Amino acid sequence: MMKTAWGILVVLVLALAPCARAEDKEVTVAWSVWTGWMPFRVMDQKGFLAKRCQELGVKVKLVEFKGYLESVQAFSAGKVDACAMTSMESLQPAAAGIDSVAILVNDISNGGDGVLLRKGMKIGDLAGKTILLEEFSVSHYLLARCLAMNGVDEATVTIQNTPGDEAGKAFLTDDNVQAVATWNPHLFLAVEGGKGEVVFDSTKVPGEIVDLVIANGKVAKANPKAFQALVLAWYDAMEMFTNDATRAEAVTIMAE
Repeated sequence: MMKTAWGILVVLVLALAPCARAEDKEVTVAWSVWTGWMPFRVMDQKGFLAKRCQELGVKVKLVEFKGYLESVQAFSAGKVDACAMTSMESLQPAAAGIDSVAILVNDISNGGDGVLLRKGMKIGDLAGKTILLEEFSVSHYLLARCLAMNGVDEATVTIQNTPGDEAGKAFLTDDNVQAVATWNPHLFLAVEGGKGEVVFDSTKVPGEIVDLVIANGKVAKANPKAFQALVLAWYDAMEMFTNDATRAEAVTIMAE
């Protein structure tokens, strides 16, 4: 009789254990510095995420990466449970066998990504030139669209694999760099500083560059409230950003 009771207890414990683990799991969300993702800093610093997690009884941790593709690779390797990435980059984890689902649209690029050339250069001048960009990233995609739409064979261009932010900085600081594909604030800084011209940007391919939070589908299914907390906190941050009374503080947090 005693053995039977213990057997029932063990079965109950094993049956309940997965639920307990799901509730206790700390869901990790990777992000990197980009204008459209800066509300992550607001939701973290202002406690919006912590508040929503407390309300729903979950744990969510934002993990900031210095390099954009590093964050995508971390997600593809299963080191984080979700990642802020551009739609075409989500093909990488999917190809690696990660069940990838879109949880949240952060922004749609409308001029935030572009191809920068030195003044006087035209898109046709890129043939035979070296262009700095992050290979196989959204910048590479934008360049390919730029070349295709302007009759330039991509095979005639030399790609120098450079992280997106570093490519933008190189254009601003090294006059020998003639062409880069990058994103803001590097684009408008180059134009305002008289260092170059944006000859092609995402306004030319409307709706094609979409930034999303992509989650591991299995983790999302097991921890729906964690991702609910993330989404609610995102909109808390967006409310702070769009509210005239709090916008200045939100901008300051993101700018820093």
